[in-house]
Amino acid sequence: TSDLRSADTRSLIRTMCTVSGTVGHRLNQGHIDRIVPIFLRFCDPEDAVTGDDEDYDSDEIGGDADGMAGISEEAAAAMQVELRESCFAGFESFVLRCPALIQPHLDHIIHSSLAYMRFDPNYQYGDEGDDDEAMEEDEEDDEEFSEEDEYSEDDDMSDEEDDDNWKVRRSAIRTLTSVVEATKHDPSKLWIAEYAWRKNSDKKATVAGALVNRFKEREENCRVDIIECFTRLLSFTVSAASAGVLVLASSSSMDDDALAASGAVVVDLRSNVSSAIVKASEKQLSAKKGGERSKSSAIGLMSTLCLAPGGIGGSEQITSVLTHVKSILNVDDDSKMRRHSANSKSLKLEALCLVRIMVSCKKHDPTHIKNALLPILLPEICQCVKEDWYKVIAEALRVLLEVPNLMILGSASKPEMGEVANSLYVAIEPRLAEHDLDQEIKECALSASASLLSV
Repeated sequence: TSDLRSADTRSLIRTMCTVSGTVGHRLNQGHIDRIVPIFLRFCDPEDAVTGDDEDYDSDEIGGDADGMAGISEEAAAAMQVELRESCFAGFESFVLRCPALIQPHLDHIIHSSLAYMRFDPNYQYGDEGDDDEAMEEDEEDDEEFSEEDEYSEDDDMSDEEDDDNWKVRRSAIRTLTSVVEATKHDPSKLWIAEYAWRKNSDKKATVAGALVNRFKEREENCRVDIIECFTRLLSFTVSAASAGVLVLASSSSMDDDALAASGAVVVDLRSNVSSAIVKASEKQLSAKKGGERSKSSAIGLMSTLCLAPGGIGGSEQITSVLTHVKSILNVDDDSKMRRHSANSKSLKLEALCLVRIMVSCKKHDPTHIKNALLPILLPEICQCVKEDWYKVIAEALRVLLEVPNLMILGSASKPEMGEVANSLYVAIEPRLAEHDLDQEIKECALSASASLLSV
């Protein structure tokens, strides 16, 4: 019967996924060439829609409907979700276990993954049409990064309130993460090659651009995976640039046209890319219902961006980021927030790590960092030295260790130097005076004191 055929199809796909996950290295090109087209039949990009798509018809998203007759609409939808989730799990396994054999099919897998990363037929974000018009006004090479993506805090739903389509999106995102992992030695294609990722649209986006545009994802599990996927891509790109595989453009580099003419792949993060990343990350930090995991992932992404030429940007971006960090450091772990205290402490630690990286990475103008840090964040950092958790105390001291050198590089005036020196002394001295002190705190306090005295 049709029910049995559908069940057999799902069972066979799950079996192939299991086989590839355990002994994928034993598959040959013939196996891959026969299996992948079958999977792609159930993950047709034309069936990946959102509520924002024009001419959207819920009857058109069923995909391959063979074997779906005679069952309820809810059961058929659940089967489609399970089937697509299994297919993308298979793609993930093939990419990781058989990276060479999957190359002929990689573009099709990326195309399908980008389409289903936004598969949300029952929800309207309400901003995609406007984004298209804004993108048309930008330069062709950077247009996919100019979108003003935003998710509403009130739109975040729990799994119980929502449908199960988020599972398909999560599985597609994990497939993209496997592609990023498989191309980590040369990720240039993910910044350059463009794919059509929206139904009934001629517009195309790179993998990097599509990921940034999806930071607005309403389901936190998917949103965190998207941010972490892009963070990996950015990290691998910085590493590839260090190895000479590609070139990250910077204001002090040679002429970009000359580099491109020489055959070098140039990835430019200076203009729309960096600003889009910072803006999208700040939305996660400011969202009341964004979740601790989303904020943590956003902080990790900005810490990685600090390693790229130009860092997180100029004076405006630095000031904005430090202002958002201040709101995290100002959270009090009182009795009303006791159940959130562990998460808030961990977030404080990650925020302090971000500040330390921003100050010490040498990718930003020291004057910009100094002018933003002193009035906005220095009092909060000094206050963190009085915290109870030893890891937060130690990290706050590591940040203070970098401040004296920043004052010199930032050409601070004598009044500024005196005021900062007094603030550092007041914060560090009580920790030095304590005898019963954690070893890590003691070492950090001594290093911070030595840095203060050296200037």
